Amino acid sequence: SSFIVGLLLLFNCSPPGGGSTTTTYENGTNDDPTSGIPSLSSQGSQTTVRTLSSLSSGSFQLSDNTTSFLLSAFSSGTARIISLMSPSGRDELAYLESTASGLTSFGDGQYDNYLVPMRPDIIAEAGTWTYQISGANELKLTVREDNPSTSGESSLLLQPYLASGQSYNLDTVWQLVEGLYSNNSLNVTIADPITISEEQYRTVSDSFFNAETQALVTQGRADAVNIFLVDEVEGGGVLGIAAGIPGSLGIQGPHNGVLVSLGSHLSGPFFNQTLNDQLLAETIVHEAGHLLGLWHPTEDNGVEFDPLDDTAECSKSIYDSNNNGQVSAEECVGHGAENIMFWASWGGGDQNQFTEDQRTILRQSPLAFKGEIQASQTE
Repeated sequence: SSFIVGLLLLFNCSPPGGGSTTTTYENGTNDDPTSGIPSLSSQGSQTTVRTLSSLSSGSFQLSDNTTSFLLSAFSSGTARIISLMSPSGRDELAYLESTASGLTSFGDGQYDNYLVPMRPDIIAEAGTWTYQISGANELKLTVREDNPSTSGESSLLLQPYLASGQSYNLDTVWQLVEGLYSNNSLNVTIADPITISEEQYRTVSDSFFNAETQALVTQGRADAVNIFLVDEVEGGGVLGIAAGIPGSLGIQGPHNGVLVSLGSHLSGPFFNQTLNDQLLAETIVHEAGHLLGLWHPTEDNGVEFDPLDDTAECSKSIYDSNNNGQVSAEECVGHGAENIMFWASWGGGDQNQFTEDQRTILRQSPLAFKGEIQASQTE
């Protein structure tokens, strides 16, 4: 079964030629991959999304050039991954669960998925993968393949959307966002923000099964990390929230973005409030990390930890100095508080660090790409 906090997991696919349909697009190039199949560059990365017909058990093939993949299962009830067997014969779902301490799934199970890699030692191995799934009525497979002749590090594309009744100058925020990535040896391109004028999207629910939230997030493009900046995310002091860990990566729909509350980043007198640019930038990069497959290294209770080997653990038994059942950023200084993915913000300093394992997951994401962004051409 699926297992991780904020994680909505599930998938399936059929063997090549087994009744599947395919949409292909070049990462970072196509606003709407469902509108046609663009011509592919001889360099860079190619992402393919297949709709697969075998809903309960089956297999799929990966090529030698595969960098990562995401299996997504959609259901009107509850979908569950039961197993995912690599060509080498290891159940990667069970292995990933064994490396994460105490993390459990939540949500109603209408969308479930599984990303490879979620640890650097879970690779998108070439050959035949087999799976067992329950409860799905639609299954899709997103696959990233890299041209072996293309050198250099991967890049990510961020697409901001602004749904606000206020006028904000966010230039400094985007500079800080770019700096948080570049200072961690990560490449990012930030597209020009898109304004969403409809007033109903300025205050939205933190539930990605809410109709208005779904309608907003579904506007996001398939080939980018979609950042929806709104006046308020209902849910009580929410800074931001991602549609999943990971999201639907390459598939347009309600699980394809993050929400960020501008109002929760305001400070100062009521009639002269200003945005905390640094905190807002950290929130954007944090929530984007969730969407791409990163967890909190330590959860608030200090007993649940992510599956990565090089992220610091801040154990409640050692660091909960006030015995309130939570480990705060102040209690975890030097033990994970500085990490961008720490569960709570920190007023005492910047949260600006990724570990090498975290960087690996981001670089190998199905949404990351190698080579230059080029204008798409549909055929």
